[in-house]
Amino acid sequence: MRIELQEVGKRFRRDWIFRSLSKSLEGGKRYAVVGPNGSGKSTLMRVLAGALMPTEGSISWSRNSDAVKPEEVFQHLSWAAPYLDPPRGFSLLEALDFQARIHPWMSGMSSEDVVTKLGLERHRHKMLSDFSSGMFQRVRLGLAFYRQSELLLLDEPTTNLDEAGTQWFEQELEAVSGDRLIVIASNRPREYASCTEEISVGRAQ
Repeated sequence: MRIELQEVGKRFRRDWIFRSLSKSLEGGKRYAVVGPNGSGKSTLMRVLAGALMPTEGSISWSRNSDAVKPEEVFQHLSWAAPYLDPPRGFSLLEALDFQARIHPWMSGMSSEDVVTKLGLERHRHKMLSDFSSGMFQRVRLGLAFYRQSELLLLDEPTTNLDEAGTQWFEQELEAVSGDRLIVIASNRPREYASCTEEISVGRAQ
């Protein structure tokens, strides 16, 4: 997956969130979207996902030099963010099976394998509504990590994770990276320590 941003800007009503952003993002690399709270990191992630179109400039997606339409980006995308929740009315295993019917897991993986990867074997039949915030964040990340995808977007990925959970995140991120295009939005240096390039955002003038 490759994403091209050319002079991209996003405005809500009269307020510009960011402007004049140009960047090429390539598969196999990791990028950090950095900036203070309220600077537009999550807005940019929505633009990269094709969920929000820029107010000015252009964005394009491609796979092996073939263009991907904005409405088709989700087919190649995994996305974990505090504002994206799996259905809390499902048990863990039900939620994973539901995901697998829509988008397959990585080659050779099953929903039971994902339960094991999450370290939540004892909770496979527990309702997500009864999960702690840390457990629920693991589920969010697992749904993104292990889905078959070429673009992985992670917005504040260690939110609600303790030290053990953060170490799990770091370990699994390395395990699932491969040749994916990975973008991490954060203002916590540890979350994006493995990224080699930064995209700085801030409220435009």
